[in-house]
Amino acid sequence: NATTSGGITLDSTIVAANTAATGPDIWSIDAITTGGDYNLVGVADSVNLAVGGTNNKTGTTATPLNPLLDALASNGGGTKTMALKAGSPAIDTGDNSTLALMFDQRGTGFVRVVNSIADMGAFEVQPVVAPAAKVLGVAINSKLLTAVDKAQRSYVSDVAITFDSKVAFSGTPEAAFTLDKIGGGSVTLSANVDNSGPGTVVTLTFTGGSVNATSLADGRYALHALAAQFTGSGLDGDGNGTGGDNFLFDQAAPPTLLDTAKIFRIFGDYTGDGSVAANDFIQFRLALGNSSPPFQMFDFDNDGAVAASDFIQFRLRFGGSI
Repeated sequence: NATTSGGITLDSTIVAANTAATGPDIWSIDAITTGGDYNLVGVADSVNLAVGGTNNKTGTTATPLNPLLDALASNGGGTKTMALKAGSPAIDTGDNSTLALMFDQRGTGFVRVVNSIADMGAFEVQPVVAPAAKVLGVAINSKLLTAVDKAQRSYVSDVAITFDSKVAFSGTPEAAFTLDKIGGGSVTLSANVDNSGPGTVVTLTFTGGSVNATSLADGRYALHALAAQFTGSGLDGDGNGTGGDNFLFDQAAPPTLLDTAKIFRIFGDYTGDGSVAANDFIQFRLALGNSSPPFQMFDFDNDGAVAASDFIQFRLRFGGSI
């Protein structure tokens, strides 16, 4: 198993070797001296064998050094190779400084040096590239407690985006997202990043722009996640298996039919259907004069109570839709 620096020089007329689980063994009738550096010899105390050079990995008959090689197979390139298994002593213990090869034995596409140090032998373990992250789901009003509260669109306090893996950003997390009002206007965002689960969850809240206090203003909205702002494996915004594209969560502009699964807000819409009608008025009447959750969704002026000033805003929208 010669490596990138030097090889094995044999003074013997009869030489044999194998690559069984005990590692490559060398023996001979005549004296053998290995030359070169960065060699791996599984059993190096055989009769008439002396291992020369430096930075060699060797075992003995009593304690063989297992190189942890896979079977000879087509691992890419024009020739078969023996892949290094995880934990192989050949990983990151070779040298490429003399030959300065760009690729391992397999050729183009298989870099010769990973982790700054070459592996011993013909096969370089390639870096594991995780797939680009995909969006698993978008939750509106994620901080509200009940399913009914989350579904209402009288008050839209946050949007939470869940990814299928951990993500990282080139700048601030909020810079990776845009939230724009259909027809004009944008929202200034603040982002909270939660990496406690298997995938990142980014919760966006609204600090300026098209807002009404801490809620989105009335309107339809388009949410975009910008692939250029994601580092690491990047973002697979359209879920086609290839990274580098934006994620689009767009709401149609009126008069196109409203998609109630996407982002919109109209004050007074308790049922979340995009209109303010009699069934919403029933809920508003129950909330009038109340300052306790969950009726804060009817507190238009954000003064801590549902009062006459909020009813004026409700009445302006009654019978309308978004």
